[in-house]
Formats: sequence, structure tokens, C-alpha cells
Amino acid sequence: NNSTLSHRCTIIPSLPGSDHRALLTNIHCTAPKQGHQARNFLQFAKTDFPHLNQLIHLAPWSIVFDHQSADDAYELWLDMMSAIQRECVPVRVSRKRGNLPWITKEIVTLVRRKNRLFNKARKNQNPTHLSQACQARKEVKRLIYVAHNTYLQQLAAKATHQPKLLG
Repeated sequence: NNSTLSHRCTIIPSLPGSDHRALLTNIHCTAPKQGHQARNFLQFAKTDFPHLNQLIHLAPWSIVFDHQSADDAYELWLDMMSAIQRECVPVRVSRKRGNLPWITKEIVTLVRRKNRLFNKARKNQNPTHLSQACQARKEVKRLIYVAHNTYLQQLAAKATHQPKLLG
């Protein structure tokens, strides 16, 4: 519907058994960075192609092509193809959460080390292990504090050079 979003349309050979050529387009779009959709990934490699082929052949395409309005026909086609995709292409939900910008790999490694030390101290009830875990906790807190302040200073420096960055 929006011609400014698509570019470089090319016609390519079709899939085996089809009497039509395929149209390949590139679309300008960005994936969502927040929310539920940002964590959903379509697993096209695990597509159920026999079921997909069957649904495409059984779809009532005549109702799409009988519309007078191209916009209505496109919306109906898009609804049908989206339903077929939901049926045949599995979705994987990413469980990985993004870290805060100032959390580095070094901090993550030290947090994991600290957690291991606390688990070890809890299992063994050894005061030496507990003191090591407490020392690791202090070190992690210090590194996070320093990293956060450094991040804020860098952000403030960027904001002075680029006023539209934060607003």
C-alpha cells in the first residue's frame, strides 16, 4: 500500500510446479525493540511445507480476486497469508533479556562468580567461603556503580553535543 516502503522489486523463477514467476521485494522496516513481538522469532527452517502447500491450494482465493478495490483485496490476501503462516511456521520466543547498557561482560562474569560463591557457602556452611562471597558482592557493587556513573557521564557528554538525543 505504501510505495515508499518497498524497493528493488525483481522477478525470479518460481517454485517447482508453479506456472507463475515469483516477485521478490525488499521492504524498509525495523523489528520492534520492545514488547511481546520483539521476542518472537519465526523459525522458517522448521516450516511444515506439505501442510503449507495444502493450505495454499485449499484457500478460497476467489474471494480475494473478486474485490473491486485493490486495497481491500490486498488486506484480505494479507489476512489469509498471515493465517497460513501462523499455522505452518513455528514461532520461538526468546527468553534472553537484554542487559542494561552499562552492564559489561566482565560484570556479568563476576555476578555469576559471586552467585557460585554464595551457593558454595550455603552448601558447605564454611565461613571462609561466605567471606569470599561477600567480598565478591562488594566488588560487583563497586563495578556496577563505576560503570553506571561512566555511562551517565558519556550520555551527558553526548547530550551536550547532540541536544536532540534525549528529547
